[in-house]
Parts: sequence; C-alpha cells; structure tokens
Amino acid sequence: MKPNPGLGGVVQGLSAVRSFTNVTRLTASKALTLVLAALTVVAIVHMADQHGLRPECSPQLPRLWLDRYNLFGGHRGMCGFEQRGYFYIVKQDERWWLVDPLGCAFISKGVNHISPHGDYAPSLGYSPYERAIKAKYGNFDAWLEVTVIRLRSWGFNTVGSWSYEGLFSQMPYTVFLGVMASYGFDWVTGRVPDIFDPSFESHADRLAAEKCSPRARDPLLLGYFLDNELRWGPDWRSPRHLLDDFMMLPPASPGKRAAVEALLKAFGGNLERLSRELGLVASMEALLNYTGQLPSGGAFDEARRIFLRRFAESYFSVAVRAVRRHDP
Repeated sequence: MKPNPGLGGVVQGLSAVRSFTNVTRLTASKALTLVLAALTVVAIVHMADQHGLRPECSPQLPRLWLDRYNLFGGHRGMCGFEQRGYFYIVKQDERWWLVDPLGCAFISKGVNHISPHGDYAPSLGYSPYERAIKAKYGNFDAWLEVTVIRLRSWGFNTVGSWSYEGLFSQMPYTVFLGVMASYGFDWVTGRVPDIFDPSFESHADRLAAEKCSPRARDPLLLGYFLDNELRWGPDWRSPRHLLDDFMMLPPASPGKRAAVEALLKAFGGNLERLSRELGLVASMEALLNYTGQLPSGGAFDEARRIFLRRFAESYFSVAVRAVRRHDP
C-alpha cells in the first residue's frame, strides 16, 4: 500500500527538516493502564475481523476526521503555532502544547502493539490473528489500509510502541529504544545492569545511531520511549532498593564504587562511623568488599535516596545525550 497521497505529499515536502525528539517516560502504573487499553482495542479489532463486523471503509479518510483534524492529526481549531516541519513542544499561557509540523496543537492519542502478526500461540504453533488477517485480506497491505482508517475514525492519531513499521509512513508514530533493556535489564526479575560502567554510554550511542539516525528527518516521528517499566526500587519483582543491589557487585565495578560514594555522602564522609555501623574495619577496601545486607532507617535510607537520584540522573543523561547526538 502506498502512503495516503495527501499525507505523503506533506511528508515529502518536510523531509529535509530535522525532527524534535520528545523522549517519553511512563510510570509502571500508567504503562500498565496503557497496555490494558491497547489489549482492549486489539481484542475489538480481532473480533471485528473474525465476524465481519467492520464498518464499510474507503481509501479516503473519514469526512468528520478531516473536518476536525489536519493530515497529521493536529486540531484545525487550534493552529497558529510556528510551522517548523516537525513535532515540537512549546509553552503558551502557562500551558505546554505538543505542536504538529503544520503548527497545530496535537493531542496524542495512540495505541501500542498495532500489528498484523498478533501473539504467537505456542500450543498451536502459529499466531491465530495473523492467520485470520491473511485469510481475510490476503496480504498485510490491505490490513494496513483498513487499520489506518479505523484508528482515525476511532479518534486515534498516534502509532504507539511495538507496532508494525508499515504504519510509520501513515500516521505520527513513536519508537521504543530499549536503552537499558538491550544492555542487560531483565524485565521479569528486575535485574538492573551496572549503568555506571563506561560501556553503557558506548552501548547507548550505538543503539541511537542504529534506531534514531535513520528517522532524524522524518516529520511523522513523534518521539522515543527510552525503556519500559524499569525497576527503581522495591516492586513486584524484587524487595530490594537499588543501593542494596549495587552493594552486592564486585569491589572493582563502577557501580559498586558509586554505591559506596552514596553511603559515605549520607554519613557525612565519616568512614569510621559508617564502618562501625556495618561492623567493619574502617577502610575503603573493607567497604568495597562488603556485600551484606544494609540496615534500614536513618542515614542508610538517606543513602538509598542519594543513590537512586544519581542512578536516575546517570541513566537519563546518558540515554538522552545519545538520542540528541543522532537526532538533534
């Protein structure tokens, strides 16, 4: 399927303009809400395809949609912002707005996991949804055309993460990078890698070069998701704080040294007092080799907060610098 002629013409005309990278972060609870909403939409689409309940569709966009929104999905009644040729954010009258390439306010409403492949069923040895799509439409292009029209008629204007890349030429879209996920973060167990290691920065740079550089001039690119549901402390995967995790690392690891520095800062730099609390000889060597459980309360809880802040600042600064470097 070729891109919608109207949108394709606009995209080609703006292809020389570099896109703004709107790095997005979600809390675990919000992410779970979005996942459940996405699964609901997928289920509706699947049932409609299975039972032939879809509305009649034409290659043209719904008239009502075009009356209210431009081809990027920006609101026609809220234009007047600078036309930069790419998505960007601006603050006006104490309110932040996301603005589309044509200078209209853009309220992103998207769905994750939009794909003709569906979920693979191990017990069956295939994806029931993908098989149904092929049986009904014959090819993914026909499914793509119907899906774009459906999404817009339902009020959606954004292709969320983990979606079929064929949609990226049809609607504004987001890209999931998985900066920490591809570096060793385990979503199931909550295992967090040592991001203080210099190799994390080079890893982030390689990933951004691969995923961001090719899209740097795409006006339809809305932004990037750095990762998904990282562990920032005790949750359903682990009862431990990150400081406690990193204190279990080998003494020479960068993350262990960062953890020890957080402890010392919380104790006002008093190595003797800290060592006494842990039952250690007052030496940096003994502290770096310590892998036991840290006590709770007082300065130790303050150390956990100090370390969490440093961990977050390090992660986000490295990841965002990499993205900006390859997609200014």
